[in-house]
Amino acid sequence: MKNRWNIWGYRALAALFLTGFIVGGGNAARELWRYWQADSAYDGLEVYLSSEEETRERPEPAAGEEEADAAAPETEEYAEEVQELTPPQVDFAALAGKNQDITGWIWGAGTKISYPVVYRREDNTYYLNHMFDGRRNGSGCIFLDGWNEPDLSDRNTCIYGHHMKNGTMFAALSKYRERGWYEAHPELWYLTETGRYRLEVFAAYVADVNAGAWQKDFSSEEEFDAWVKERQRRSAFTADVLPGEGDRVITLSTCSYEFDDARFVVHAVLRQE
Repeated sequence: MKNRWNIWGYRALAALFLTGFIVGGGNAARELWRYWQADSAYDGLEVYLSSEEETRERPEPAAGEEEADAAAPETEEYAEEVQELTPPQVDFAALAGKNQDITGWIWGAGTKISYPVVYRREDNTYYLNHMFDGRRNGSGCIFLDGWNEPDLSDRNTCIYGHHMKNGTMFAALSKYRERGWYEAHPELWYLTETGRYRLEVFAAYVADVNAGAWQKDFSSEEEFDAWVKERQRRSAFTADVLPGEGDRVITLSTCSYEFDDARFVVHAVLRQE
């Protein structure tokens, strides 16, 4: 009798392990499918970008001189090219035909960040789990805060995106915790139908959701200046640029996992070209 119970016990355990394996495998397969679906959808939008990216060669040092300001070792780790890429041209009319919520395109040279940015007034939930084409997917879409003005007229405009495990969407933002990455990628670009904006990064750090990183309005220049100094104090690096009087800021925000409700934020000065 004891041996019979042992046999049934082993069979029960084997069945549990097999069930767990099947369920776990199914969950992994579904996750991979979601990643593939999102990657395919966003890769397909690249057809709306021009291929007119120009490059500028770094000037050669004068004869007998060593090149000034050589890159630090940690910077060289990320500087895969010595060319400075210009942002693409975007066919916003065609994109609007697919989704009228299109409001911009965010792009970073040498990063995986190249995505449409959407906007729904007073709605910061829909694009958490809907892609640009409207399909439900955990990758969501990069979206501009629904309580900001889409024309970037606010003093601080916030843009959100998921931190995906496969490095897509806004996952690359977390690399700004390393000074070397900042030195190799000191700027991003925000492109709209009416303007092209250089985003000059000046701070990046982990923030609690109750912190003031996403403050949009300021009653005075003094309040704004104090806010900027606090961002600078928290930053993982000391930047070469800071916003001044009258400057506007873009705050890029994604999830982080140091503690509950942690976010990684990157602040940049908005410069229209």
